[in-house]
Amino acid sequence: MARYQHLPIYKLSYELLARVMAVTKEYPRDHKFTLGQKIRDEIISLIVLIYRANSSELKGEGSGCTTAQPVHTVPLIVFVPISL
Repeated sequence: MARYQHLPIYKLSYELLARVMAVTKEYPRDHKFTLGQKIRDEIISLIVLIYRANSSELKGEGSGCTTAQPVHTVPLIVFVPISL
């Protein structure tokens, strides 16, 4: 099993979290603790889900996912306003 820290999706989501934290640090106080916190919480949830999926003992077994099914790459575009 690959360590989750070596997965490209984990590295990218962690980098996204670091960038969002840097940007939201500059938000005005009222937005920093509402909008900024919600964005950070969602990205942290994504990172936790990546960890759980990689740590699962049942990868592909009984989960409805088989190697015969095609894998789709979905681009993720996130717009974070720098100034509000």
